[in-house]
Amino acid sequence: LVHALDQPPLDGVLSLNEVLRLVPAFEILLPGHGPAMERLIKIVFARADANPRNNEVSETEAEVLARELVVLSQGVPALMAALSFRKGAPPLDGALVVKAFDLDRDGAIS
Repeated sequence: LVHALDQPPLDGVLSLNEVLRLVPAFEILLPGHGPAMERLIKIVFARADANPRNNEVSETEAEVLARELVVLSQGVPALMAALSFRKGAPPLDGALVVKAFDLDRDGAIS
């Protein structure tokens, strides 16, 4: 993740702005939900950043960030489909919400 998003000068860490470059990719997954995904990315970034004062994540912290972004990219589209009542969407229930936001995969939202 660091190597893919790090911008010059290549410093081996990711700033929040560098990570926010993922918003357009999430917009492809969830058209019209870019602002919501931006807020979620900011939350995930804050969870991964062990030293919030520097507003950067190291490679180790980026591993946490990447895992949590994968969870979001898998669960949030199904949740958004259920919320929009699209044909064929899964039913909106507690299990779907937990699946979408259980970032540490412990069966609960923390």
